[in-house]
Amino acid sequence: MTRCDYFQKNLCRSCSLLEHSAEEIAALRTMVLRELTEKHLHGEPELLPPFSPTGVLPSRAKAKFVVSGTSAAPVLGIFTPATGGQELLSCPLHLPLLNRIGTITAALITEFQLTPYSVEKRSGELKAVIVVSNRDQSEAIVRFVFQSKSLLKRMESVTRMLRERIPEVRVVSVNIQPKHAAILEGPEEITLTTETFIEESLNGVRFCIGAQNFTQVTPETAASLYHYAAEELMRHGARHLLDLYCGIGGFSLTAKSCESSLGVEISESAIRSAREGAAWNSRLNADFQVMDVDHGIPLSAERGYDAVVVNPPRRGLTRKVVEALMKSDAQLIIYSSCSAETLMRDLALFEESFDILSLKPFEMFPLTSHLEVVAVMRRREGTLL
Repeated sequence: MTRCDYFQKNLCRSCSLLEHSAEEIAALRTMVLRELTEKHLHGEPELLPPFSPTGVLPSRAKAKFVVSGTSAAPVLGIFTPATGGQELLSCPLHLPLLNRIGTITAALITEFQLTPYSVEKRSGELKAVIVVSNRDQSEAIVRFVFQSKSLLKRMESVTRMLRERIPEVRVVSVNIQPKHAAILEGPEEITLTTETFIEESLNGVRFCIGAQNFTQVTPETAASLYHYAAEELMRHGARHLLDLYCGIGGFSLTAKSCESSLGVEISESAIRSAREGAAWNSRLNADFQVMDVDHGIPLSAERGYDAVVVNPPRRGLTRKVVEALMKSDAQLIIYSSCSAETLMRDLALFEESFDILSLKPFEMFPLTSHLEVVAVMRRREGTLL
């Protein structure tokens, strides 16, 4: 069993499978996936072994520290109304740099009197501190989530001190979330440093990560996920790739065997990062466009792309997107999902025209029951609508 004092003392139970062996967790994931396929699908796709990172503790490159307590005694960790705040500044799942940044940040909260937000009283300012690092821990982003802009001027000094004490911190930003809601982040992001991104390297590909960009929390698993998709694209002879919900371009930039690719994403900041990544990697054949995929894919994208990668949010694909892909020229679809339930719902629709060849789980959230699954689908002959 992997050691975690928070778990042993019943202070945090997020890693619910901590007491199980790697073999037991892999067997559990396979069993759950088999039950879901039998329940939702007509075909019998091949269930491939789950991918597990070589070292689980530590493995996570992103930490969301909810801030509670007082400015004199801040608590950075998790918070529930029933138990209050619990610090997690020694979490063994986090890459060490994340915990070091959290510890220094806690001291700066006291030093500069950054009043934590109180959920019960609906007062205070600082709601959370979000930290993202690259895999080798050479660069990091620190984001402060505030109720308002009232402490923005004070944050200039906080930023300077934080970077002096931890040189790996490249980007510091303030996110404004005025709502008393479970949504941790607001839409407005104010960058306080001249640098606006950090660099990640996975599979020999350089990625640009900005403050508000979505990134997978476990870099080793993300690298395996992108590599697996790229290998499948090459194995099936894919030439022109349409990458929907592309984010910073993880699938597109790794798919080097494709002659061209178009990545589509609603986030303008993600597209800026994807384009920067394409330039860094000299991928002149990789294009990226800002677009709301949930409303369907453009007519121009329905033709000319023989392969599609989709990596939607937890809610899965809209019926409009499914219908557009069914009518498209796509012969191969690779569906990367963070929700096995919505994945199965969507695969049941695709079965009308596609054979579900395989399903492979990836441990993006090790030591939990969360299933991250990649499905590979190939169009059956004579089903192009």
